[in-house]
Amino acid sequence: MTTMTTIYCHFNGCKNIAIGDSRKCEAHKRKGMCAVDSCHNQAYRCGLCVRHGARSSQCSVDGCTKNVRVNGVCYQHAAILPSSQCAHEGCKSMARGSATCKRHSPRDSHVKSAAKNTIDEASLTPLPIANEFAAWDQIKLEGLDDVFEVMAEIDLAEQFELNAVCEMDLLWLGSISWEGIGTIQVC
Repeated sequence: MTTMTTIYCHFNGCKNIAIGDSRKCEAHKRKGMCAVDSCHNQAYRCGLCVRHGARSSQCSVDGCTKNVRVNGVCYQHAAILPSSQCAHEGCKSMARGSATCKRHSPRDSHVKSAAKNTIDEASLTPLPIANEFAAWDQIKLEGLDDVFEVMAEIDLAEQFELNAVCEMDLLWLGSISWEGIGTIQVC
């Protein structure tokens, strides 16, 4: 008599059953796993979770060595930032350390409008169309805290150089560079 062992999803707190020969469930199948042994966190940048260095900058409070989480400080120090109601008209959310809540902060407004397809197409400067394209599930721009979900194919400019390595857990490593602009690290 043989008994089957049920394998559950690798990620912390997930009680779903892993699919196929994978260690991940249906909900997490496209998520990267932290490269540190015995860590069950989701990878965000270069194969690492936040705890193991995905956000390399440290809290701006003197003497604190914790990773930045919000407004340049760690969660412990973010809790002591002054809070007030968001200045955005009609918003009932609380803003901590700024005039607006995270939803209405200027840094997030472009990402939010892109997701809703409200960008004025005429105001965008098109890049030269290339014969190559790349499709990413996630891209992380170095120096930013936001991860942008990209569900469409992206046309690259003719002068782009894309050096991407797709690892087993769908993590992209490499850079995109173009003349006159610079290089963006992609993880």
